[in-house]
Amino acid sequence: MKNKTIFLFSLFLIFTFISCATTNNTEKIPSENKELKRVMKTEYAGYDEMVERGFDLHELDYISSKEEFAEVYLKYYYDENGYPLDNHIYIPDIPSYRTSTTTVFYNEYGNKEELKAKGYKENETMFYFPSNGEKDWRVGRIGLGIGHETQVPKKSSIYDYYETKKSIYYRLPSFAGQMGDIPFIKGTKEKENIIFDLRSNGGGHMTWANNFFKKLGKYDGKILILYDNCSASAAECFFFIAKCNPNQVYGLPNNQINFTITNYNITLIGTNTAGCAKYGFEGMDGQPCDFYFKKLGLELYLPDAKALERITKHDYDYGKDFQEGRGLLPDAWAVTDEQYIKTIQLYTGDYELNHLL
Repeated sequence: MKNKTIFLFSLFLIFTFISCATTNNTEKIPSENKELKRVMKTEYAGYDEMVERGFDLHELDYISSKEEFAEVYLKYYYDENGYPLDNHIYIPDIPSYRTSTTTVFYNEYGNKEELKAKGYKENETMFYFPSNGEKDWRVGRIGLGIGHETQVPKKSSIYDYYETKKSIYYRLPSFAGQMGDIPFIKGTKEKENIIFDLRSNGGGHMTWANNFFKKLGKYDGKILILYDNCSASAAECFFFIAKCNPNQVYGLPNNQINFTITNYNITLIGTNTAGCAKYGFEGMDGQPCDFYFKKLGLELYLPDAKALERITKHDYDYGKDFQEGRGLLPDAWAVTDEQYIKTIQLYTGDYELNHLL
């Protein structure tokens, strides 16, 4: 009987010790860390996919700085090819979170058959450069790198447009703020070619793009979209709306901008884009949310999970050439202004456009 009593008492002490230890550990988790865990779980649009990749909220229990948060998050940030899985998440002063892809080109040109015979692969190690004439394919590679904005002359800080007899050219540096109020230029539908310059357009709201295609309606001419590797978010989604999802109704449940677009003849010119659309496309009625954790020194921008819940559900097709972190691949590659101009002229036959870029 005595031994049984001692045994039961020992079990009681062990249970009490474990319970106290658990309680104490829980109580020791800083309140700011608890809030960070709540934000990641309930506010971040990419949380469920992070969990699928192995993320556990308890990894955030005792971090003490933004660098430590970055170390945790980066374990789940890249896919098997090394591309970022979410380019909408952003931590100031942590450059890894603003990575985009860049394409490095070499001075080796040839036609398609020549370069394929050497073992190069289309849109992996060889790229279509129609501006180079008969040697219209160029050797290179796509890799990670920090994007650099293209310096494009602007007539105003909001938007530019130019016209020729055959074409109209829109320079759209952003879809943020006032960009939602840009007018639809009279005579656009009568032009043979519409050119959108979205180089270095970091995105914003989709209102203007929605309004434009709603007013354009049926259009039988050519649409050219100019991109670079700093074209991101709503600027990339501009392509999805225009090219990947014809004959589909767009808009938000309580929004009057509900419309259906038709098939358009669209050509993409430039480089691959930033690859920043995975959680932005469906939630473009809301920008990434800003959270600040003072003791951790952490400012964190997250794509809004609630925005995804508010929109009309669609099975959007991002296109076979889109990949988060790598971006959209163009139909025709161009890097310099001269290459852009020559390529535009090849596709439109409009040689009055040589002074626009």
